[in-house]
Amino acid sequence: MKKPEDRPAIYDVKRTGQQDVQWEIDKARRYFAKAEVTEALKLQAQKTLEWMRDNKQSYEASGSLKQSEPWWPAPPQTGSKVLQLCRQRVLQDRAYEHGMLHYLRGLEHDGIIDKLNDRVIDMVVSAMTPVVLGQLVIRRHSPHLSDSSTLAELSQLFGNGKGTKPTKIRDKYLGDLAALGLANGREKQGYAISVGPVADIFYTDVLTEIVDYMDVRYVANKQMAA
Repeated sequence: MKKPEDRPAIYDVKRTGQQDVQWEIDKARRYFAKAEVTEALKLQAQKTLEWMRDNKQSYEASGSLKQSEPWWPAPPQTGSKVLQLCRQRVLQDRAYEHGMLHYLRGLEHDGIIDKLNDRVIDMVVSAMTPVVLGQLVIRRHSPHLSDSSTLAELSQLFGNGKGTKPTKIRDKYLGDLAALGLANGREKQGYAISVGPVADIFYTDVLTEIVDYMDVRYVANKQMAA
């Protein structure tokens, strides 16, 4: 796919400052709202779900594909409740990391998003990113909650103390999250930040489905096997 003129750019050096970041998130919001982009996101989500169900490949943290290693090696059967609990958490973590990398690589291949670099891949697989995205997804799908967070709330979600200036989080994360379609942002007497369509479709059409599909190998009333 030829690069669309309005596609958000992923820079080798992140853009900083209110004017530049605001310009980037406004551009990203308009681009990812296009019907043809939404259609492409949903198509890639189905490809990623099929790849995950096939379970024959995986990704390194660097974003490189490993051809012959499943992303979810089948554990031995167990009757241990604590192993069931921990395996479910590990499954969710691995499903996010490997699934999101496959999803973004597919979008990159089709020209829907700009070429990924090491900096944004590190951000995507950072331990705090799925936590933050999960909280934004909760806001989107919970009718009793506001759809968006403030920049200060986003800063706290990323594990920063109350003394951290919100502008630091704006410069560190917001432009890149918007360029990938993982977050939306609006500036009107302060930022309103919500989950972006790339993340929302991934969580809804891929992550939810695959976590329900894969087996943590727990069988009630069985002796612990692992």
